[in-house]
Amino acid sequence: MLAHDRLLAVLNYERGTGIFRWKITKTGWRGGIIALPGERAGHAKRGGYQNIIIDGKAYASHRLAWFYVTGKWPEMAIDHKDGDPTNNRWDNLRLATPAQNAANSQKSMAGELRHGIQYRSGKWRAKITADLGAYNTAEEAVFAYSEAHKKLFGESSRYD
Repeated sequence: MLAHDRLLAVLNYERGTGIFRWKITKTGWRGGIIALPGERAGHAKRGGYQNIIIDGKAYASHRLAWFYVTGKWPEMAIDHKDGDPTNNRWDNLRLATPAQNAANSQKSMAGELRHGIQYRSGKWRAKITADLGAYNTAEEAVFAYSEAHKKLFGESSRYD
């Protein structure tokens, strides 16, 4: 596991932008230069998350940010408040349970049916962890779902 002093020696983290920059000349396994001091560190992986390779091991940038600032590896998930996995600004990161993190990743789009809303037997059904009932309109079902979601997940809820 990466030590905090090693992280501080090789990278600089800009809290306001969420960007990591190399403090060292980064070389590849054949000795070629990969990055120079001041260059942005990391690369995108599937889902938009960023990884940074330090001493041959890949680390998620949002977890590195937490470790950089606090000096401790997070024991929970690190949630991006705005749901954007590329936004690693310090004020956009928070500790979260897996359920809170999952709740925040369920993005809603105005005018579209949301996760947890189904149309069955002539009624709109809203469901989170328990059946929330049957409704005559999609709007009523969406309202019931979003209210329950806010109660269950608090500030991690994507519904406002």
